Amino acid sequence: MPGETCMIFVDDSNVWIEAQKFAASGNSHMPKLQDSDRDPRLRIDIGRLVERLRGNRTQGPSFLYGSRPPPNDSVWKAFEKNKFETNIYDRAFGGKEKEVDNSMSVDMAAKATELRIEAEFMAKHFGDPKATEKRNKTTFVVITGDRDMMPAVKRVLEFKIRVELWGWKSGISQAYLDLAAFNSLLSVHLLDSIFKDICFTAYRSTRKIKSVVGGKTMVLRDVDESREEAICDRLLQTGQLFWKTRWDGEADLCIEFPKVDQIETLILRARQLLPDVTILSWPEYRAPFFNKDPTDDVKTANMYELLGPDFVAVDEHDNAKMEERLQNLTLKNTTENASDSVRGNASGNTNSDGAGYNSGNASANAGGNINSGNDTGDDSDGGGWTTVVNNIDTEKRHRRVVNQRQDCPYGLRCKKQDDCGYRHTPQERQLFQQNPNRNLGMRNTQMCRWASNCFRGRDCLFAHTEAEARCLDCKQTGHFKGDAAKCLLQT
Repeated sequence: MPGETCMIFVDDSNVWIEAQKFAASGNSHMPKLQDSDRDPRLRIDIGRLVERLRGNRTQGPSFLYGSRPPPNDSVWKAFEKNKFETNIYDRAFGGKEKEVDNSMSVDMAAKATELRIEAEFMAKHFGDPKATEKRNKTTFVVITGDRDMMPAVKRVLEFKIRVELWGWKSGISQAYLDLAAFNSLLSVHLLDSIFKDICFTAYRSTRKIKSVVGGKTMVLRDVDESREEAICDRLLQTGQLFWKTRWDGEADLCIEFPKVDQIETLILRARQLLPDVTILSWPEYRAPFFNKDPTDDVKTANMYELLGPDFVAVDEHDNAKMEERLQNLTLKNTTENASDSVRGNASGNTNSDGAGYNSGNASANAGGNINSGNDTGDDSDGGGWTTVVNNIDTEKRHRRVVNQRQDCPYGLRCKKQDDCGYRHTPQERQLFQQNPNRNLGMRNTQMCRWASNCFRGRDCLFAHTEAEARCLDCKQTGHFKGDAAKCLLQT
């Protein structure tokens, strides 16, 4: 229909969260992530999204609804660049969204009401059908799947305005599909079908400071920047979440797998996927920079022994003497351990838990021969490098940052005091430090016996005037507990 117009309403959180879940779930475009149910690398091309939603129609007033802090500051700017009015709201103390759905519902109902009233007024008083034609040629394009938007959608349909509902299959309510089956003005479309056109994967790490965790990183040598995307697309076959980092001026590409404990298996898999690329573990890559073999770290870790009575200090800078000293210590310890094991078995000595001194390292038979026992060392990683795991929970860190920007609802009555993760005023923090074992929830509930002559001033926990008094019953200021008349007036 020529001259059609569309108004677009976007629930930002619904779009991003469900898109990341769809990307991680495995589909015809990319394999399933084995270590995460959401893919934080997913990005949406806002320009292409708006273009697909608009089609051949004219874009009318369009609105975006989201919460602070945003997933990415550039998101708001991208929507504004595409003629959107952004409506951003603060989250609640627990990080939950507030006002977003209600604001979107109110705006949809308001715009629909404007179109209906204009059409009825112009037709009734002036006999002008243009306003009615304008309403008939307007479509509300709504991106959501949340059932909370159902009342607003129904109200728009009651005004004989068409609605296109877009959402991800995993997050769209069945109620919309049921309604569309009985109302021809409502059509439901899946964003899954245009995923390839509007989404892409941003592999590059967004850290402000370029760094990697060595035990979770592999290094691809001499990789041209033009090949980065193709290489990362191949590494998607590992099914693991990863980020890429390249230092300025460096030809080597670092690939970090933040949720992997043992990188060695992935290195072998990556070498199969990229046979024409030299791939090294982080210790192998860094060793030449320090002019040493990677196993030097292992030698250093094992060189510290208990000092015996025959210990002789050696020059730590004399490599020959140090190597000889290590060999002598190793030979001595091996001999002593074997001798102790033989004596333990021969005499039948046991330790406090009833087991013999020899715990499998060596045993003596009747002929006095020493046989090697089972190796009790942990070799579960196949001889790979020991990984130091970085146990940083990004979701907890995000919640902590959000809480630090919000005022504590309990104020001085906060039981956690200095351990509270929410924001407190400097005066509150000072009182917490001065009264670590006092219940500040009782502050100003009794009159200070020194009144105006109190030397503690604001640091005093008692009230000095009636205006400072606080009632424990009604929680109001201006009177103390037991003043029934004023309590009734306050309530």
